[in-house]
Amino acid sequence: MIRKPNFKLNWKYALGEVFLIFIGISLAITFQNWNETRKDNNKIKGYLATIANNVKSDSLEIVRFISTSQEKKRQGEKYIAAVRQNKPEFQALMGGLFQFEEEYLNINDNGFESLKSSGYLSNIQGTPIEVALFDYYSYFDEIHESEVSYNQYVEAQELEFVKNAASTELMIMVTDIYLKKRTADLNPKEQKIIAQNFAHPSIISISLRAGFIESGYKELLDKGRKLRKLIDKKLAK
Repeated sequence: MIRKPNFKLNWKYALGEVFLIFIGISLAITFQNWNETRKDNNKIKGYLATIANNVKSDSLEIVRFISTSQEKKRQGEKYIAAVRQNKPEFQALMGGLFQFEEEYLNINDNGFESLKSSGYLSNIQGTPIEVALFDYYSYFDEIHESEVSYNQYVEAQELEFVKNAASTELMIMVTDIYLKKRTADLNPKEQKIIAQNFAHPSIISISLRAGFIESGYKELLDKGRKLRKLIDKKLAK
């Protein structure tokens, strides 16, 4: 007797095979996607770790600038007080001349630039970390613009002082005492030179503005701390 093929059983078997193949392919794709996501996350964490280290080193430099700004403010206030009291003292004048020093804050943005050029920045788009990143680095740009503007003003005031007030005797005296080639004990002639150059409008002008970027440095330091906190939280996952 010839047995008829059981098409019903064959159909169920074929459907089962297709289902198993579909499950296998789905699992393979899911695993591949998971693995790619894991690799991407590891790369992003690598960039973020570099940025965190950059910001940490930045903070040391920012703290130094805050300290310098505070010292300039203290020295400027002492100079202005001496001018108001009509006491042309050498140390007070040095506090005024200290305002002519120019300096620009530099931070390390290598990690951030690498993250932007890598294309992985889009992976953290809209997250608190992305907001904090741009907040930190854009605020630094604002501070730099303020520094450029202020230092240009300082240069102009310094040029005005050197051209129209500072004598050769004064510059030699100040330089020698600053380099500790001699003491700050002045003879009557030298004291007269100090008095003649003491209350110069250029020195008064910049001394009244001494340390005005200090609040900006403090704000940048705070933004950096917040950014590092977010990155540390991300890296801990």
